[in-house]
Amino acid sequence: MTPLPPLPDLFGNPILRDWHEILPAASIDWMPQTPGWWLLFVIASYFGIRHLWRKLYRWHKNRYRREALQQLMALSQSNREVSVGTVNALLKLTALAIAPRVEVAPLSGNAWVDWLDAQLGSHRFSSDVRLALSEGPFDPHAPAANAQIFTETRLWIEQHRSPWDA
Repeated sequence: MTPLPPLPDLFGNPILRDWHEILPAASIDWMPQTPGWWLLFVIASYFGIRHLWRKLYRWHKNRYRREALQQLMALSQSNREVSVGTVNALLKLTALAIAPRVEVAPLSGNAWVDWLDAQLGSHRFSSDVRLALSEGPFDPHAPAANAQIFTETRLWIEQHRSPWDA
């Protein structure tokens, strides 16, 4: 292989002779350089973690609702006849999850249904369901729970206010 001959002094485009090659800039650093951006990152992280913590806390505290709804669904889909007393017992257990036992346990009759209504915002039990829940557990000839009782009980379990909902 033979070496190439040297280039002459007047080689290439004479107009570009005084121009110099442009060097690329150093790579841009994506890390924030000023303290304001670090402060913004810390504040955004704090609120993001706080929001996540509150959602997890509320999800954990509402476990009793999910379990009560599962039991109610199992009762409503069972083939056997379900008494009003069984639905009332499920409501009492759900109420014990949000209120002290000394407040909920002694309630019965109209006082019990009034307490249930007080825990709701807009929805109230209808007069038929009020009568069934207040007198049904004590009446041996009370009819079995119907679809309306299951529907309104489901609404109460889903919509009642608990201390950690505020």
